[in-house]
Amino acid sequence: MEGEVLGTLMAILASLSWATAAVLYRKALMRFSNPLITNGLRVPLAILTLLLIAFVMTGAEPIIYLLTHTDVLLLVFVATLIANVVGDTLYLVAIRNVGVSTGYPLSYTYPLMVAVLAAVFLREHIYLSLIAGTAIAILGVWLLSQKPSGNNESEIGRYSFAAGVVAALGASLSWSVAIVVLKVVVMGADPIAAAIFKLIFILVLVSPVMLVKHEEVRRNVDKRTLMFAMAGGIFGIGVGDWFLYVSLKMIGAARAAALTTSAPLLSLILAVLILKERVVVRQVFGTVLVVTGVLMVVLKPF
Repeated sequence: MEGEVLGTLMAILASLSWATAAVLYRKALMRFSNPLITNGLRVPLAILTLLLIAFVMTGAEPIIYLLTHTDVLLLVFVATLIANVVGDTLYLVAIRNVGVSTGYPLSYTYPLMVAVLAAVFLREHIYLSLIAGTAIAILGVWLLSQKPSGNNESEIGRYSFAAGVVAALGASLSWSVAIVVLKVVVMGADPIAAAIFKLIFILVLVSPVMLVKHEEVRRNVDKRTLMFAMAGGIFGIGVGDWFLYVSLKMIGAARAAALTTSAPLLSLILAVLILKERVVVRQVFGTVLVVTGVLMVVLKPF
C-alpha cells in the first residue's frame, strides 16, 4: 500500500514539475527559437542536480550497476533517442509554434498512445472504455488543433500553427514508445541512475549540433535565456522524469502515465498566470476532453 501511495505521489509531482518546465521552456524559446539547441542547453544543470540527489540518497551503486549491464544501458540509450532527442525537440517546436496552452495538452495525449501500443504489441485486452476514451480524446485534440482567430502572442504568429500541432502529436508518439522501453529498464535498474544516464545521452547526442552552431549560440543566447532553459531542464528532464521513473516502477506504466494527465491542466493555468496567454473556452473544453478520454482509457476499464 505504501508503494501505491508513493507511486501516485511521484506521478503527481512529475506532472507539476513538467508543467513548470513548460513555462520556463516557453520563456527561453521566446528569446532564442532554435528548439534543438535549447534541448541541449537544458541538460548540464539537470545532470548536476540528479547526481547530487543520487549520491545523497543511494551512493554510486546504482550508477555502477548500469555501467556493468550494457544491455540495460542500451535500452536507456534507445529510450533517450526516441523520447528526449526526437520527442522533446518536437515538443519544443510545438510550444514555440502554438504556445503552451495548446501545444502542451496535445503533446500530453501520450498515455492514450501508451495504451494503444500496449494493446497492439503486448496483446493487452482492448476494452470498451478504450474505444470510448479514444473517441473523447480525439475530439479534444481536434478542438485544440483549431487555429485561434486571434492570439495575443505575436511570436506565435511567425510560425506554422499546423506544424506545431503535428510536432505536438509526434512528441506524444515518441514519448509513448519510450515509456514502454523505460518500464522494462526500471524493473531492474534504479530510476535515478536511469534518469542520469538519459541526461548524459541527451548531451552526447545534441552536442555535435551545438558545436556546429556555437557561433549562433554565442551571439543569441544571453544569460536570461540560458537561465530559463537550464531551470526548465531541472524540472522537466531532471527531477520530473525521475519522479515518473519511480512511479513506473511502483504502480506500472499505464497508471503512472494516466496520473500525469493533470499536467496539461496545470500548464494551462500557468500559461495564463505567468505567460499571459489568452485561453478561450474551446481550449479549456478541449483540454478537459483529452484528460477525460485518457483517464477512461488507462484508469478504469469496462
